[in-house]
Amino acid sequence: MSGHSSTGAIVYALFANLSIAIVKSIAAALTQSSSMLAEAIHSFADCANQVLLFWGIRQSARAPDADHPLGYGKASYFWGFIVAMMLFGLGGLFALYEGWHTLQSGHAPDLSAREMHVLGWSFSLPLPYLIMGVLAYSVLAEAISLSKCVKDIRAIAGGRSLWQFYRDSRQSELIVVLAEDIAALAGLLVAFVSLLLSLATGNPVFDALGSMVVGGILVLISLTLMREIYGLMIGQSAGAEIEAELSRFIEARPEVRRLYRLITLQMGPYVMLACKVHPQQEQQAIEQINSLEVAIRARFPQVKWSFVEPDNHD
Repeated sequence: MSGHSSTGAIVYALFANLSIAIVKSIAAALTQSSSMLAEAIHSFADCANQVLLFWGIRQSARAPDADHPLGYGKASYFWGFIVAMMLFGLGGLFALYEGWHTLQSGHAPDLSAREMHVLGWSFSLPLPYLIMGVLAYSVLAEAISLSKCVKDIRAIAGGRSLWQFYRDSRQSELIVVLAEDIAALAGLLVAFVSLLLSLATGNPVFDALGSMVVGGILVLISLTLMREIYGLMIGQSAGAEIEAELSRFIEARPEVRRLYRLITLQMGPYVMLACKVHPQQEQQAIEQINSLEVAIRARFPQVKWSFVEPDNHD
């Protein structure tokens, strides 16, 4: 699955987060709730994150040149790492600060009814109902976005669990969207509970603690994201499953007497392969190596670069 096939999940996440950010901002302005404000900032940060993921996909598709002979595939990893840092800073640290500030000031969210005037029509708006509506809409939108992401993952996961895919995947865009959606749903649940407790008790501590818990969730998830993407940035193989398939394919080829060594390197949506083989007929090594490379690229289209070294010993 190429980086470009991740765009569907990113589009869903972008529109979901944009609509959620708008309704959360309205609710935060009306209630003066720190946990709701933290959630709104989190959603706006997620919108920026999706734009950066799109930019990373576009950069990774650039053709190789003299300065970058293996292409720009790893650009998607760099921008994925930036997204994780934004989730840490704009999302997590801000929520922690907002919660701490509310805890120090003792400011309680204002949940009294508001007199609204729209097109000459006046009515009283009970803010608790507004908050419930905002949270319900947010949960629905995030659930739709998450379901799209999970559907895309299931299509390529090969029976692996979501956690296994998260740990093993080379699709940085998908694991970022997955982590963001899970963090958002967890944050919404925390905001819902904390606001309910503040409403029931009149104690702003619950709202402040809710904001800090949201911040803690975002910081934890962003740190795991940075750890996973860091491995891709410094160079990871294509994975044990792909390497095993490549080894079996090469060893079964009529041009090869023995496969001595094989290494792969994930370059965004593509793979670089290097291997050392003993050709079946040493006098025709060049022809056999060329034939083998053509067969490899036909069977494994993600292998964009192959370097096969003929030898008679390891």
